Amino acid sequence: MLKSNNRNKSVYQSAFYLLGIIKLVCCAAFLTENTTATTCLNGRKPWIKPCGYNSNSNLNPVSAHNNEGWLEDIVTRSEELRQMFLQMKSDYIKHPTIVRYIQRCWNLDTDFFHLEGFPIADAAKLAVWPLKLNETIEAIDDYEKLSTVLVFVEAMIWDDYIIPNGNDRANLCNIISKARDILCILKIEINDNELLRIPERNVMKTEYRQGDRTHKLGRNYLIFKDSIRYLQYMVDKYIRFIFS
Repeated sequence: MLKSNNRNKSVYQSAFYLLGIIKLVCCAAFLTENTTATTCLNGRKPWIKPCGYNSNSNLNPVSAHNNEGWLEDIVTRSEELRQMFLQMKSDYIKHPTIVRYIQRCWNLDTDFFHLEGFPIADAAKLAVWPLKLNETIEAIDDYEKLSTVLVFVEAMIWDDYIIPNGNDRANLCNIISKARDILCILKIEINDNELLRIPERNVMKTEYRQGDRTHKLGRNYLIFKDSIRYLQYMVDKYIRFIFS
């Protein structure tokens, strides 16, 4: 009887030990995922100092940038960023909660639904040909608006627990990196920090940072949708500048 009790005790100890290992592994995975997000942000606002916090030009994210070809650079990188958002939106609509959300709000993809404070493409600017816009003024405007996009993207990374796809966190970090490249090019071309309009986090309404998981899934979908539209507008505008 004593031998049987010892054997049972040993089995229980082994079971608890195994559960402890599983728990540690799960916690380690959780910490790794969150570390990815915090490492991506580095505890800083991602739209601040897009060319880097170090004065060493070798650390400039676009150190190979050709000043004379900056318009082409903006077009190329904006299209790459648009494709990143497009892929995330495509993956997003496969999630059952998002499908139900879109079915309930059937016109979520129309111009009736936007997040207040989020940049909206101004198609009317491109309606006149030849293009009667000033490159520097537009660069200043796009610097502020793309920075604002990153305010909203930062909020999505903070709310990583509501992201349906396990890879989305890394994808959002890639989006931040690409957007910072574009901001850096714009900053170099503007060449006057006094002209830069840099948004604060309060550009995003508090109510968009609160709410339940379903609310934030819908918020993220609108961020993807309007980011895609705004970046398409940027691509079209800078192509017009190239041929003006």
